[in-house]
Amino acid sequence: MTTSPEKVNCRFSYNLETGTLVAKVVPTRAYELAAAKFQTLIEFKLAAMNLDDEVEPLGSTTVTLGSWKKEADCSWAPGSRGIEFTLVVEVGLLESARRLDLDARGWLESSGSPVKIVVTININRTNPEIIIHRWELLPRDYLVSTGSSAGSA
Repeated sequence: MTTSPEKVNCRFSYNLETGTLVAKVVPTRAYELAAAKFQTLIEFKLAAMNLDDEVEPLGSTTVTLGSWKKEADCSWAPGSRGIEFTLVVEVGLLESARRLDLDARGWLESSGSPVKIVVTININRTNPEIIIHRWELLPRDYLVSTGSSAGSA
Protein backbone atom coordinates (compact mmCIF):
# COMPACT_ATOMS: atom_id res chain seq x y z
CA MET A 1 0.00 0.00 0.00
CA THR A 2 1.27 3.49 -0.81
CA THR A 3 0.39 6.65 0.99
CA SER A 4 0.05 9.98 -0.71
CA PRO A 5 1.62 13.08 0.77
CA GLU A 6 -0.60 15.24 2.92
CA LYS A 7 -2.33 18.01 0.97
CA VAL A 8 -1.04 21.51 1.74
CA ASN A 9 -2.55 24.99 1.62
CA CYS A 10 -0.86 28.38 1.62
CA ARG A 11 -1.77 31.56 3.49
CA PHE A 12 -0.09 34.81 2.53
CA SER A 13 0.79 38.14 4.13
CA TYR A 14 2.55 40.98 2.37
CA ASN A 15 4.09 44.21 3.67
CA LEU A 16 3.97 46.89 0.96
CA GLU A 17 6.54 49.11 2.70
CA THR A 18 9.25 46.47 3.08
CA GLY A 19 8.28 44.31 0.09
CA THR A 20 8.19 41.26 2.37
CA LEU A 21 5.99 38.34 1.32
CA VAL A 22 5.39 35.61 3.89
CA ALA A 23 3.89 32.37 2.59
CA LYS A 24 2.62 30.13 5.37
CA VAL A 25 2.48 26.57 4.05
CA VAL A 26 0.21 24.44 6.19
CA PRO A 27 -0.75 20.77 6.15
CA THR A 28 -4.49 20.77 5.62
CA ARG A 29 -5.79 18.18 8.06
CA ALA A 30 -4.53 19.37 11.49
CA TYR A 31 -4.47 23.03 10.56
CA GLU A 32 -7.94 23.18 9.03
CA LEU A 33 -9.36 21.01 11.83
CA ALA A 34 -8.08 23.44 14.51
CA ALA A 35 -9.50 26.47 12.70
CA ALA A 36 -12.83 24.73 11.99
CA LYS A 37 -13.22 23.48 15.57
CA PHE A 38 -12.54 26.92 17.00
CA GLN A 39 -14.98 28.49 14.54
CA THR A 40 -17.64 25.95 15.60
CA LEU A 41 -17.02 26.76 19.29
CA ILE A 42 -17.37 30.50 18.67
CA GLU A 43 -20.57 30.06 16.68
CA PHE A 44 -22.01 27.73 19.34
CA LYS A 45 -21.31 30.33 22.05
CA LEU A 46 -22.78 33.13 19.92
CA ALA A 47 -25.96 31.09 19.46
CA ALA A 48 -26.11 30.33 23.20
CA MET A 49 -25.91 34.09 23.89
CA ASN A 50 -28.55 34.73 21.21
CA LEU A 51 -26.03 36.80 19.22
CA ASP A 52 -25.72 34.62 16.14
CA ASP A 53 -27.71 37.17 14.10
CA GLU A 54 -25.52 40.03 15.40
CA VAL A 55 -22.12 38.59 14.41
CA GLU A 56 -21.24 37.33 10.93
CA PRO A 57 -18.56 34.66 10.29
CA LEU A 58 -16.30 35.75 7.42
CA GLY A 59 -14.00 32.73 7.21
CA SER A 60 -10.49 33.23 5.83
CA THR A 61 -10.90 36.68 4.33
CA THR A 62 -7.91 38.56 2.87
CA VAL A 63 -7.63 42.25 3.79
CA THR A 64 -5.21 45.14 3.36
CA LEU A 65 -4.50 47.12 6.52
CA GLY A 66 -2.22 50.06 5.83
CA SER A 67 0.90 48.56 4.25
CA TRP A 68 0.08 45.03 5.42
CA LYS A 69 -1.94 42.48 3.42
CA LYS A 70 -3.03 39.43 5.39
CA GLU A 71 -5.35 36.45 5.23
CA ALA A 72 -7.11 35.42 8.42
CA ASP A 73 -7.59 31.74 9.26
CA CYS A 74 -11.09 32.61 10.50
CA SER A 75 -12.76 35.91 11.32
CA TRP A 76 -16.00 37.51 12.46
CA ALA A 77 -17.59 40.93 12.09
CA PRO A 78 -20.54 42.68 13.69
CA GLY A 79 -23.50 42.26 11.31
CA SER A 80 -23.82 46.02 10.86
CA ARG A 81 -20.21 46.49 9.70
CA GLY A 82 -20.15 44.32 6.57
CA ILE A 83 -16.65 42.94 6.02
CA GLU A 84 -14.87 45.01 8.70
CA PHE A 85 -14.08 42.15 11.03
CA THR A 86 -13.16 42.64 14.66
CA LEU A 87 -12.21 39.10 15.76
CA VAL A 88 -9.46 37.12 13.99
CA VAL A 89 -8.04 33.62 14.57
CA GLU A 90 -4.50 32.66 13.54
CA VAL A 91 -3.51 28.98 13.65
CA GLY A 92 0.17 28.00 13.76
CA LEU A 93 1.27 24.46 13.04
CA LEU A 94 4.73 24.77 11.52
CA GLU A 95 5.52 28.32 12.56
CA SER A 96 7.10 29.58 15.75
CA ALA A 97 5.22 31.12 18.65
CA ARG A 98 7.10 34.34 17.84
CA ARG A 99 5.69 34.36 14.30
CA LEU A 100 2.15 33.97 15.70
CA ASP A 101 2.86 36.81 18.16
CA LEU A 102 3.93 39.04 15.24
CA ASP A 103 0.79 38.11 13.30
CA ALA A 104 -1.38 39.07 16.29
CA ARG A 105 0.42 42.41 16.65
CA GLY A 106 0.02 43.05 12.92
CA TRP A 107 -3.73 42.50 13.09
CA LEU A 108 -4.11 44.79 16.09
CA GLU A 109 -1.55 47.52 15.38
CA SER A 110 -1.73 48.02 11.61
CA SER A 111 -2.95 51.43 10.50
CA GLY A 112 -6.74 51.50 10.15
CA SER A 113 -7.26 47.98 11.52
CA PRO A 114 -10.77 47.35 12.87
CA VAL A 115 -9.55 44.19 14.67
CA LYS A 116 -10.19 44.27 18.42
CA ILE A 117 -9.30 40.68 19.42
CA VAL A 118 -6.91 38.11 17.96
CA VAL A 119 -6.82 34.49 19.09
CA THR A 120 -3.68 32.50 18.25
CA ILE A 121 -3.70 28.72 18.34
CA ASN A 122 -0.21 27.21 18.36
CA ILE A 123 -0.15 23.46 17.67
CA ASN A 124 3.11 21.87 18.77
CA ARG A 125 3.60 18.42 17.23
CA THR A 126 7.03 17.80 18.81
CA ASN A 127 5.76 18.22 22.35
CA PRO A 128 2.06 17.40 21.88
CA GLU A 129 0.26 20.50 23.11
CA ILE A 130 -2.04 23.24 21.90
CA ILE A 131 -1.49 26.74 23.27
CA ILE A 132 -4.24 29.31 22.83
CA HIS A 133 -3.60 33.02 23.44
CA ARG A 134 -6.04 35.93 23.33
CA TRP A 135 -4.62 39.28 22.21
CA GLU A 136 -6.21 42.70 22.42
CA LEU A 137 -5.07 46.31 22.51
CA LEU A 138 -5.30 47.92 25.90
CA PRO A 139 -5.81 51.64 26.33
CA ARG A 140 -2.56 53.44 26.95
CA ASP A 141 -2.31 55.38 30.18
CA TYR A 142 0.25 58.14 29.96
CA LEU A 143 1.48 59.82 33.09
CA VAL A 144 2.14 63.41 32.13
CA SER A 145 3.71 65.81 34.57
CA THR A 146 2.79 69.41 33.90
CA GLY A 147 4.62 70.98 36.81
CA SER A 148 7.20 70.49 39.50
CA SER A 149 6.43 68.03 42.23
CA ALA A 150 8.82 69.76 44.65
CA GLY A 151 7.20 71.65 47.50
CA SER A 152 7.87 75.33 48.17
CA ALA A 153 9.39 76.65 51.36
